[in-house]
Amino acid sequence: HLLFMNDDYWVDCGPLLPDGLCPGTREWSGSALLDPVSGRLDVYFTAAGRPPKLGSDAQATPHFEQRLFHAHARLVAGTSAPLTTEGWQAATPIGALDSAYYVDTAVDAGVPGLIHGYRDPGIFRDPADGSWHIVFTGSLAGAAHRHAGVVGHFTAESPDGPFHSAPPIITADGVANELER
Repeated sequence: HLLFMNDDYWVDCGPLLPDGLCPGTREWSGSALLDPVSGRLDVYFTAAGRPPKLGSDAQATPHFEQRLFHAHARLVAGTSAPLTTEGWQAATPIGALDSAYYVDTAVDAGVPGLIHGYRDPGIFRDPADGSWHIVFTGSLAGAAHRHAGVVGHFTAESPDGPFHSAPPIITADGVANELER
C-alpha cells in the first residue's frame, strides 16, 4: 500500500501497484526511491509465485518461486486520497542470479519452512563512488546445510540498472535460512 504521513498519523492511500503489474501471484517486501523534483517513484519488489497456466487448476498448491523486479511511475496528488500514482511502466527483472553463489528459485524453490530465498530487495547508492547496490536475502548455492541463507547483492551504475550479480555479503551456512528475519 501507498502510505502518506499527515502530521502525526498515517493515511492509507490504497494499493501501490496497479492490478496486473506484478508478474507473480503476490508482491512481497521491497524498497522505493522518490525523486522529489520529477515525482518519479521507483519501486524494487519481490514477485512471488507464478500465475496458473491456462487450463490448469487455479487452486493448486501455491508456487514459491521468487523473482526481483523494478517498476516506476509518477507520484501525484490524488482526488480520493492525498497521493496516487500514474503512468506505471512494465515491471522488469532486476537481474539474473549467479548460480555459483545463489540457489535459483525457479529450479529449487524449497518447501514451506525451508523456502529458498530471493526476496526483499533494498536499494542504496554508495556515496563514495556513486555506484548503486541492491541487497536481498537469498540462499547459498552448494551449501553444506539445509539452513544456508545469505545477504546477496547486485551492483549497477544507475538505479535503472542493468544490475549485475555479485558474491554474497553475508553467508549463514549451517546457521540460518531466512536472513530477512
